[in-house]
Amino acid sequence: MKGTRRAALAGLTGIAAALLVAAPAGATVTATTGAAQVAAAPASVRPGAVESDTVVRVVTERTLTLSASLTVSVTDATGAMTAKTLLAGACLQSHLLHFDAVGTGTTSSLSGTASFSQPVLGVVPLSPLLDVTDSGAVPFGLPGTAYPSGDASRGIEPRIPVINPNGDLLMLSNPTTVGFTFRTDGFDQVRILTQCDPPPVVPDVPLPAMLSITAGGTMAVFAAFGRRRSTAPAV
Repeated sequence: MKGTRRAALAGLTGIAAALLVAAPAGATVTATTGAAQVAAAPASVRPGAVESDTVVRVVTERTLTLSASLTVSVTDATGAMTAKTLLAGACLQSHLLHFDAVGTGTTSSLSGTASFSQPVLGVVPLSPLLDVTDSGAVPFGLPGTAYPSGDASRGIEPRIPVINPNGDLLMLSNPTTVGFTFRTDGFDQVRILTQCDPPPVVPDVPLPAMLSITAGGTMAVFAAFGRRRSTAPAV
């Protein structure tokens, strides 16, 4: 009985401690403009599965803490991209921008913005790293969604003066807002990685009150044990 009571007390102490610890949550989409539209995760984001000539879907994916560093891209207000390394231990929330024009052979161009509750730390605009971050070493992809891993055409074709002046444009208009202009006759995908929301603030519980909560819970457990013991058949 003493061992059972000690176990019960340890469990209640763990519960009390857990009340004081809160984990970070994934950043949310706070606003969209233009063609951007928040969408629930579809069964598939492979070509032809979810098509539209008017909508770029913003799909919230997974929240992960990096176990190793990850090199991604960053963009500025002009659309110029450079490499950036996110260090191990960073908590990231992923969102997928998905544009799949209806049919093939017809060029569609859509623009818009997506804003998030936390700063954008990087983007994944090209197919090799999109594949890796689907379900590889850094699995941001949702388990119930089929991704076009291995399809070299899934990323964007960045706009480059003279070389590709009519390409896709991805820019960071402020720390939490990504703007885009996608021009495609197929489909475009970009993974947006934001910082996680900070843990919610948990109000401090004065020690006497915490001890009272724990003691009250322990007494309730002991009372239950006592009732079970008193009703047990004699041997």
